[in-house]
Amino acid sequence: MSDAVRTRTVLSQLRTAGVGLSIDDFGTGYSSFTHLRDLPVSEIKIDKSFVTAAPTSAANAAIVKSTIELAHNLGLDVVAEGVESERCLDILTDMGCDLVQGYLLARPMPAGDLVPWLDASIPARGGRAATAAFTAAGTGLRSGGLLTHEPGRIIVPC
Repeated sequence: MSDAVRTRTVLSQLRTAGVGLSIDDFGTGYSSFTHLRDLPVSEIKIDKSFVTAAPTSAANAAIVKSTIELAHNLGLDVVAEGVESERCLDILTDMGCDLVQGYLLARPMPAGDLVPWLDASIPARGGRAATAAFTAAGTGLRSGGLLTHEPGRIIVPC
């Protein structure tokens, strides 16, 4: 962000217009506590390098749990990236994570495959609540925890 003032202004205008903003891959690269404090984001996405290791690493589990608590204390939703096992999903659920995404729930798919996937997944998932949201480009799918109805998000039992 070479022009931090302009970036904050544009992001604030987007939030005012109702656009949700996320910090992707939180915990790696350029993400920082300063971004949490200063940017008008609505959610963070915890990097999969921490999430996938949480079931087998106490350090990674502590980082994930602390990040979830910090985000919630700031009024942000949390998405855990890279969920690939039921054990990982159970741990994240116990930690209070809001949403998950990963191959456990679905592989990336074209937008045209979303409705057939939902039709096939709803009866097969046995009552656990999930949210499926497709990307605007139609190239991927995000699945996760229970949410209220929002444009672009579909609540399905799974």
